Amino acid sequence: GINYWDIRNNTFKEITSKTQGYNLSDDATLCSLIDSDNDLWIGTYDCVLNRMKDGTKQFIHYTHQKDDPHSLMHSDLSCLYEDSRKNIWVGQRAGLSYFNKKQNSFHVIEPLKWNHITALQEYNDYLIIGTFGGLYKYDYKTGNVEPFSSRLKNVLVNSFLFDKRGNMWIGTEGQGLWEYTIKNDSLTIYGQANGLNSSIVRELILVGNDLWMGTNKDIVKMSLETKELDSYSASDGVQPGSFLKNSGLIMKSGVIALGGTEGMNIFDPSIITKDKTPASVVFTDFLLFNQHVTIRSEQNPKSPLVKNINSTDRIELNYDESVFTIEYLGINYSSPERIQYAYFLKGVDTEWNKVGSMRSVTYRNLKPGNYCFMVMASSPSGNFDKDNVRTLYILVKPPFWQTWWAYIIYFVLLLIILYMCWNIAMMKIRVRDKINYERLEKQKQKELYQAKLQFFTNASH
Repeated sequence: GINYWDIRNNTFKEITSKTQGYNLSDDATLCSLIDSDNDLWIGTYDCVLNRMKDGTKQFIHYTHQKDDPHSLMHSDLSCLYEDSRKNIWVGQRAGLSYFNKKQNSFHVIEPLKWNHITALQEYNDYLIIGTFGGLYKYDYKTGNVEPFSSRLKNVLVNSFLFDKRGNMWIGTEGQGLWEYTIKNDSLTIYGQANGLNSSIVRELILVGNDLWMGTNKDIVKMSLETKELDSYSASDGVQPGSFLKNSGLIMKSGVIALGGTEGMNIFDPSIITKDKTPASVVFTDFLLFNQHVTIRSEQNPKSPLVKNINSTDRIELNYDESVFTIEYLGINYSSPERIQYAYFLKGVDTEWNKVGSMRSVTYRNLKPGNYCFMVMASSPSGNFDKDNVRTLYILVKPPFWQTWWAYIIYFVLLLIILYMCWNIAMMKIRVRDKINYERLEKQKQKELYQAKLQFFTNASH
């Protein structure tokens, strides 16, 4: 059913399908609207559009009539909107139509038949239509429907609105928050990497320069000036569970109401503040191979810790101390459960690792060398400050066969080997030269003997 809230005495009253005198068609309500004539419109799960005219208590039921092309389509209703011409637009899972009060009839927008319509709003003499297949615009003058932009064809739209600069903001189902700048046809997407806790954005409400979002996890405020994000969850008094699309509004007093699966949150955005001071980080433990490391002592002379890890700026590890863990904690007493962490190991990482609420990091098999471990904690609102970073310098010593003096020994040994090789080569050359010399001497002696023999032979004749 539906509940209406009497602000004067702060009480809720309920209207269901069984409430006498009202005849609401079904208890499962999907969307609602109060139009400029103060008529109440309610779309229910049984594919009926209920209308209560101002000053009455009876609902008029609009349903699909098989033989009447000007009746309501037979499909789940998802959103309702009154345009500047006082037509009531009905978004359904199977398309879009509008109800003309004077003619008392529905008119189907044929180009959008079978599109799942999720959100509607007028902008510059067009009706902008959000669907689970992108954004479209309906020209009142021609009746034509065309894509709002080629960049917005594949977005699953939950809700959208326009800010004072004419930029469009789109809450999506699983694709984060989209900012579309109409002037230069540019698109920026904000997701979990930008600080959103969820990529499902169901409802959008604009208050001044702040954009409030209802997601499937929390309420988020984005400053349109700085793009800073503040998130609010159960620890801040927000209802647990998921917020729903088409469930938010701003009251005349400026108070925001957001509905979800577990109830409704009502708050004044002008008095909502967040602690934006990043938490200071302390090191709480150091582990080797998942074992706590104690401070160096007579009983443990080989410990890499000379003093408490939180008082340590530099630590030296042997090459075989290859698996170590650093534990850390952000100090914040107001909302410690909301502190987020990010770390960076200079020499290994190329960007900061945002790890949510995880308070430890383990490294394995780092190469010998100098490293700088840096960790920072956010404020409860999720803001990081890179000027508020805790550092720990880490030296991983090389094995003895990779030390400088080992390389000197290797060099000396190489020189000795080269010298020995040179000596051996020179000895071989000397032996070869000696053998050649002796061979030449023998050859000369032989030739001399032959010459003498020939001489005496000739003389005897």
